[in-house]
Amino acid sequence: MKKLSQLLNERRKCMGLSITETSSRLGIPEKYINAIENEEFEMVPAGYLNIYVRDYALCLGIDAAKAVALLRRDNPECISDAIKSRRKLPGRNQKVNYKKAENIFSNIFSLLGLGSWQFISFSLIILLALGFLGFQYLRFNKPPKVILNDLPEVVTNQELYIQGKTNPEVLLKINDQATYINNDGSFSQKVLLVEGENIIFFEAESPSKQLIKFEEKVVFLPDNH
Repeated sequence: MKKLSQLLNERRKCMGLSITETSSRLGIPEKYINAIENEEFEMVPAGYLNIYVRDYALCLGIDAAKAVALLRRDNPECISDAIKSRRKLPGRNQKVNYKKAENIFSNIFSLLGLGSWQFISFSLIILLALGFLGFQYLRFNKPPKVILNDLPEVVTNQELYIQGKTNPEVLLKINDQATYINNDGSFSQKVLLVEGENIIFFEAESPSKQLIKFEEKVVFLPDNH
């Protein structure tokens, strides 16, 4: 039976892939791919040898389990030493249980048929999609918000213009009269007051049928008083 290094090298060349192209597809540095093909396994970061070999095999259409089995058969001491050493990777300041992490990720990758970088990219896409859907759900089901410009408590003019801002998709009624809302969410509505205290009723309904109601009081005192 062929050695792992020979199997990977021949399949890569048969597919017309260079080391650089393979590195780009996998997201694995070229020096590690060269190390695997040249059986310089000690050059590969501890805890990542099995993962890199598995990803490389999947990229070339080789059974990942077979590739790892060949690696363990041909280099049992190298695998054992790599797991036991648990050397720190560049830029890492804490100890990591590579063997445990390796087994967890190996099982996930095998079930999904994905390489490590493909799995990470897929996971990020799913998280972003879920985050976006969650944001849209909260936004859609959030009660409408109506902001009024300064509304005077006492006026001397019978005509009162009520201005403010809300979501352009909101249905707004002032004193049971539909109010036109501009594209930017602003609105202006004229209300005729009666002498004395006036209660102005507001009702806003969102596209998801979330409804809010509130009222404001304005006193109209004609100039002749």
